[in-house]
Amino acid sequence: MGALHVVGIHTTGNDRTCVAGQTCQISGLSGQYLTTADTYAVLDSCGSVAAVPRFPETGSSVLTQSNNATVWWGSAALSVAGGIYRLCWCAGIHAHCTLSDHFRVDAGQLMVTGPSPLFQDRTCASGQTCSFGSLLGEGLSEQDTIMVMDTCSQWHDDPLAAAVIPRFVDAGLVITVGKSGSSVSWEGQVTTAAGGTYRLCWCSSASNCDSMLGSMAVDMGALVLLGPAPLTQDRTCVSGQTCVLEGFTGQHLSSSDSLMLLDTCGMFTAPPLTLAVGKATSTEASGAAFTWLTASTTAAGGMYRLCWCASSHDCATAEQFKVDFGGITMIGPSPLSQDRTCVSGRTCRLDGLVGRHLSESDAFMVLETCGRDARIPRFPDVSETTVAASAIVAGFSVTFGSVPNAAAGGKYRLCWCAKGYHSCNTPDQFRTDMGSFLVVGAHPLSQDRTCVSGRTCSIHGITGESLSDQNSMLILDTCGNGP
Repeated sequence: MGALHVVGIHTTGNDRTCVAGQTCQISGLSGQYLTTADTYAVLDSCGSVAAVPRFPETGSSVLTQSNNATVWWGSAALSVAGGIYRLCWCAGIHAHCTLSDHFRVDAGQLMVTGPSPLFQDRTCASGQTCSFGSLLGEGLSEQDTIMVMDTCSQWHDDPLAAAVIPRFVDAGLVITVGKSGSSVSWEGQVTTAAGGTYRLCWCSSASNCDSMLGSMAVDMGALVLLGPAPLTQDRTCVSGQTCVLEGFTGQHLSSSDSLMLLDTCGMFTAPPLTLAVGKATSTEASGAAFTWLTASTTAAGGMYRLCWCASSHDCATAEQFKVDFGGITMIGPSPLSQDRTCVSGRTCRLDGLVGRHLSESDAFMVLETCGRDARIPRFPDVSETTVAASAIVAGFSVTFGSVPNAAAGGKYRLCWCAKGYHSCNTPDQFRTDMGSFLVVGAHPLSQDRTCVSGRTCSIHGITGESLSDQNSMLILDTCGNGP
């Protein structure tokens, strides 16, 4: 009767591969009487209604050239999940190849190399090493590249600046990818980036990922980084007071997180008074609040760093507080070794006292132990602070009134109180110890002696602080009142 010519694609020998993150172009398809009018669709199953999610042009080819030598799905990079799909054919002699069920002829498989599924979310904590495993996909390799970004393959005028997450280790580029992409790590390095939700962006080893940053187009899921955000949450505290820091924001902050004030986060530099670790007392919609375990913070005035540690650490040492999320201004005297000397029996003036944001309204008190002991007997209670007028004497000058100091000689402590934050009337409010205070004079003030009228009077064994053979004594009815 004659020959029957069947126009169509061959159903064997047409398997092809494309790579997620790249444009998909295949060539060399074989068949009978194929034409440039033929159309191809990528589907899970030929003839099925559902299109493959995120495949360019809903899976239908936009160009067929040179008698089927080349089939192209446009210039958009594939962002579809890796996997095995079907390459489905529709003859160009038909007027319509517009719906998925028009593509009933299965020409072979199209393997898309890439991660699958595309919602492989992972979690890490800022201030700690970040690694995770069990990443899945089709044809993954340890040579693939994974990068943490705000948005996969989004670049601006300055690609490098737009890409890099500030303070993310190695610019967010994963250092080690396990066999078949099964695990990811930054080889023990610590990230201190702001807490937030970032994207895990994948690039195949078949791409030139190093020179074409835009090829990081495949979003394989979220990386939730636990930690404070932003990293500029500056605060102020006053030395000698309970330090309550409120309103901190971040990603999934916990009431078990800890905060420490350091000169440099993650590094212990032995400040004169070590600050206690602050525990979060609440985490609410308005932000986390931290307070100190101690009744008050008596650090030297100055600028410190707010350093955070996630509850997943034991947070016992300064080295674990690596996340710097702002500065804290500590109002108070600095340094805490401003030793001074006065002489019993004279008025007492202290010059050159310095610190961070000290005020003329601040008060000073001499005590055995700052914030605890009673006033020193016979020492003037009230201090008057003035800004030193002399160009030679920097800082503040403090006088304890016009009445001579009549306290016993000894070694005491010079204690400070911020007048604008306390009434500064009682010793318990003078908690910040800013140095030693030496009173030169006799001690104790009960060294009673006896002489006999008509005989030479010699007194021995007088004790005190820093006494000298140049000192003098005078016998009076009332000390300080002349005969």
